[in-house]
Amino acid sequence: LDAGDANEQWFDHAKHPTNWLTWGADERIRWEYLDNGITLNEHIPGHVLNFQRYRSRVWTTVAPCKEFEVGARLTWEGRHWCAPSSKPEWDWAQGFFDNLYAKVRPIPNLTLTIGRQDIIMGDGWLILEGAPLDGSSSIYFDAMRATYAAKEINTTVDAIFIQQWSSPDMWLPTMNDTDRAQIEQNERGAVLYVTNKSIQNLEASGYFIYKNDEKVLANGDQGDIYTPGFRLSEQFTPNFGVRAEVAGQWGERNGHPLCAWGTNSRATYAFNDTWNDQVFFNFEYLSGDKPGTDKNEAFDPLWGRWPQFSELYVYTYAGETRIAETTNLIRFGPGYMVC
Repeated sequence: LDAGDANEQWFDHAKHPTNWLTWGADERIRWEYLDNGITLNEHIPGHVLNFQRYRSRVWTTVAPCKEFEVGARLTWEGRHWCAPSSKPEWDWAQGFFDNLYAKVRPIPNLTLTIGRQDIIMGDGWLILEGAPLDGSSSIYFDAMRATYAAKEINTTVDAIFIQQWSSPDMWLPTMNDTDRAQIEQNERGAVLYVTNKSIQNLEASGYFIYKNDEKVLANGDQGDIYTPGFRLSEQFTPNFGVRAEVAGQWGERNGHPLCAWGTNSRATYAFNDTWNDQVFFNFEYLSGDKPGTDKNEAFDPLWGRWPQFSELYVYTYAGETRIAETTNLIRFGPGYMVC
């Protein structure tokens, strides 16, 4: 073995010391600087935000048998503020479990996951972020999820119940600071998500999402939202692929009847080289509300409040809606990334 292979084997053994235990840890350091990013006015006090973020995580999975496992992840993110002067130099924030779940496989092809867990459906357009106010420290959901894999027809069915609390320590205690809301309202939801891959290179999904909001903070939501939708993703060649998603909404939001729709799509060309880089073209449309009418036509992003296309823009439009809440939008254009 060369040195690289030996080091890799050592790390694999350290992370997986027995056949029933795995563990790991990571550290993310980010430096964020915004000048007029929120205020759009350099004459307003506090128009400059300058801070470092230090996120530490440690996790473990215990699986005494293939039918049962328990997972936990402990997360803490502190910040060091350089500006504005009104902020404390060190903000120690709060430590919390952003994963704590049990996974059970009672019968073949069925998996039940109960507890605090990460959930990403499709591209995360509508379901990814369960705690938008902690600034990407976590994305957890307090949920029960049943996943059935019908292998004979290459289809997966997910049924999910979600109960999110505005308070971060409603049922799992936090460490240090416990008064920072993770969302503006208590949220309850149900998701039925079906994905079929029986046609080569084509993935087709249909879903129905129900979300109930119970206002907690002054800018919280109140109401019931029903969202049916579908998603198609096809890889036409090893280099070229297209995905598209469309969803409609009805219900009631903040005392007004809701009727909205949105679509999100991307065409991607992958070079499949050593850099694994890609060029792509995006198109997204989210309906907006028309002032002066009783009907609310602004598309609700549900649990999609994360920086889907810009880390900076989520701050800029926060004054119009809320942090990372995008609606009333037409977005299109090219992009490039290295995966």
